[in-house]
Amino acid sequence: MDEMHEESDAQLLRGYAQHGDEAAFREIVTRHTDLVYSVAVRCVNSPDLACDIAQSVFTDLSSKARPLAEKLADDASLVGWLYRSARFAALNQLRNDHRRRAHERQAMEQLLSILDRNSRRKSAYSSIGDLKVRAD
Repeated sequence: MDEMHEESDAQLLRGYAQHGDEAAFREIVTRHTDLVYSVAVRCVNSPDLACDIAQSVFTDLSSKARPLAEKLADDASLVGWLYRSARFAALNQLRNDHRRRAHERQAMEQLLSILDRNSRRKSAYSSIGDLKVRAD
């Protein structure tokens, strides 16, 4: 295990990408979880959401390991890639949440408008019924 502490991020990522070395990937996650989480929590201001974002960043790294490992120099660090990915994922999450809330607000306004119209119709029908009873 001490050997892994000496390997660069690029070497660990290559080990994972080429040989499926899960211990190497685990070492990358151990090294950089705090960084990814802190970037996410600063962006979204929610510890729970930041955990989800951090998990998605490492899942993304896992799926992109092979092409990324091929591009990295032997002594390269993943800090920049992880920072950008965490920030991108967090900002994406914020944008999606904002859009979802806007759609929910619009749907609620439409529902309230329909209910208000129906309420006015019932009131109008009720008034017409009252007029008929008085006329009789």
